[in-house]
Amino acid sequence: MNMKKIIMGLLVLVLALAFIGCGVRGPGQTKQEGNNGQQTAQKSGKKISKVGFTVMTMNNPFFVKMRDVARQELEKNGISMVEADPQFDPGKQLSAVEDFVNQGVGAIFLDPVDANAIVPAIKKANQAGIPVFTLDGNAAGGDIVSFVGTDNVQAGRIVGEYLAKRLNGKGKIAVIDYPLVTSCLERVQGLKEALANYPDIKIIAEQKGGTVTDALKVAETWMNQYKDLDAIFAINDPNALGALTAIENAKRQDHIFVVGIDGAKEAYDAMSQGRNFGATAAQFPDKMAIKTVDNLLKWAKGEQVEKETKIPTELITKDNIPKS
Repeated sequence: MNMKKIIMGLLVLVLALAFIGCGVRGPGQTKQEGNNGQQTAQKSGKKISKVGFTVMTMNNPFFVKMRDVARQELEKNGISMVEADPQFDPGKQLSAVEDFVNQGVGAIFLDPVDANAIVPAIKKANQAGIPVFTLDGNAAGGDIVSFVGTDNVQAGRIVGEYLAKRLNGKGKIAVIDYPLVTSCLERVQGLKEALANYPDIKIIAEQKGGTVTDALKVAETWMNQYKDLDAIFAINDPNALGALTAIENAKRQDHIFVVGIDGAKEAYDAMSQGRNFGATAAQFPDKMAIKTVDNLLKWAKGEQVEKETKIPTELITKDNIPKS
């Protein structure tokens, strides 16, 4: 064999061994970690350290539960959370989201007070490259990474079916709504879909509520106006409880009952105490929070995220009140 070729071959072998010893890896190779043999690779993604959280109001156990679970899940992953309570004020919430953007949060969790009014703030977050995740209620515009909420049409439908059967398919009802929010519109839609099968049940009044106090005032007016009212449908449990107080103050609780949506402890307490709170469609704010955090983590890793997730509700009456 030619001596020159032998020498060249030895040089190539030495250089190859030298590269291996320095840990140089070719495309697609991964580095071995420690003694456990596990392989790790650098993943493309974004680091999230802080999330801005704002819902319609913190004066509602439903939103308190959502916030607490969201914070707990975020902190498990080393992410802090800052919150803002707009107290049903669209302007305050718009300013809060803009403030989150100015703070440079890594993401925003949002339940709009007003689906349309919040859009400019969402677009500002979009321009800053901050992802927006909606939960419970969606926005009317802007770029939303994911929406996680209750199947609100289903919630209104099952409560409407309960109401119709309790009235034996005949009677007069009133509706406390909140048309600024998509989820509330959908609940009323579900109610009306259910009542379409019961033409002898008439909606004789429909008015905007909001807080317990708002609903109390609305129902007080109805107590004076309508002497033949049979039931009140409210878009959530706090509004139903406000209406129930007005009914009791007017001493008409033996005839008029209320129904709501949420599955709030206060609603269960009213049922247990024998007050005329007929039924509620239980939502799961904890599931909404957990799913939204999961979507954020997937987004940060560059993974595909479901655009919309709707969680069904469960009808709760005095006969199946949850024990915990």
